[in-house]
Amino acid sequence: MNALRILLSFFTVLTFGLGCGADPAPRESPKEPGASREDALSAPPASPRSTLAAFSTVSSSQVYYLDPVSTVFELSSQGSEWKFSWLPGSAKPGSALTAFPLANSAPRVYFISNDSRVHELWWDGTWHDHALVTQAGDPPPAAADSPLVGFVRSGYNPSVYYVAAHNRHVHELKWNGLSWGVTDVTERAGAPAAAPGSPLTAFTVKGGEARVYFVGNSRHVHELWENSDGAWAQQDLNLVTNAPAADNDTALTGFATDGTWSHVYYVGDSNRHVIELKFTSQGWTYTNVTPLGAPYTTAPATALTSFAVNPGSHPRVYFLLDSNAVGELWSDGASWHLNNLTVYASAPAAKVNSPLAGFAINGVFSRVYYLAGNDNVMQLAWSGSNWGVTSLTTIAN
Repeated sequence: MNALRILLSFFTVLTFGLGCGADPAPRESPKEPGASREDALSAPPASPRSTLAAFSTVSSSQVYYLDPVSTVFELSSQGSEWKFSWLPGSAKPGSALTAFPLANSAPRVYFISNDSRVHELWWDGTWHDHALVTQAGDPPPAAADSPLVGFVRSGYNPSVYYVAAHNRHVHELKWNGLSWGVTDVTERAGAPAAAPGSPLTAFTVKGGEARVYFVGNSRHVHELWENSDGAWAQQDLNLVTNAPAADNDTALTGFATDGTWSHVYYVGDSNRHVIELKFTSQGWTYTNVTPLGAPYTTAPATALTSFAVNPGSHPRVYFLLDSNAVGELWSDGASWHLNNLTVYASAPAAKVNSPLAGFAINGVFSRVYYLAGNDNVMQLAWSGSNWGVTSLTTIAN
């Protein structure tokens, strides 16, 4: 019997050691009954509590959401045709999602399961699901309200960040090419704990140095930053810039331009305007990016998503207006402007508290995703001259 157990363990390591797995071997979750749904003719609507994640590669676009039973669902396109797939594993209701491609365009998707563990869905020609475990065993469980964010370094090494339940510290799960490791980044950096409901956003600069942002109990935005030696430090960006405190229900979003200059966006507490925290060669500054006199306020607890275009240096920030229309704040490098994309595209309004996700195809053609009132996934697409809208749930096959 012992010999059989050893043989089975060895087979498990061989089977699952090829992805961004763990040492000891990742524990792959069994597929839910009927999870492949080969006989389904159309994509399901999203769960009422679903989040969204999306990215593009050179040849495709991918969007992820939770279906009504909290299975992770993929909408993917190559060109104009959209297809759908159920992925293995089961997320907890309302789980955060994050997703990105490796250098070979293979997708990686992350969610939180009912037992508060972070799972990775990885693709090597077929989908696999496993809980991320380290050489020391299980990482600390995620907080009930934990977000998930991440990115890939060196083309093939993911890093994923979440808020731990026991101390509300930001933790990093990092794949080094052989195994997963976990780091309490808040402790390493000497930073305060994340506030209840704090969002996260993260990206890399200078070829791989991590930048992670969260909101502390003072409603200030904090940066956790990693230097080239892998050491972590932190700073209170509101204190540094004298920017207004964040709204109690703010989201966070951000990116780096030219691989170096950080841009972080949140909703301010005094008038619910979108605030930009920006790092340049002169240091950190803040700007209220709402055009002067613009007749709008953000919806309460609006989601945020952002990226840069033309040619990677002009910011685009997306949010929900108080009418539940999707708004775009865009910069031409000299000033900020506001568009109501729902009006421009004759699109249905977003549901209350809709998530948002987006990216720019080839650095030019903006794509923004949201949930309509019927929980269908909607795409707002910039063609280069105008905005159009498509219900991906309806057209995917």
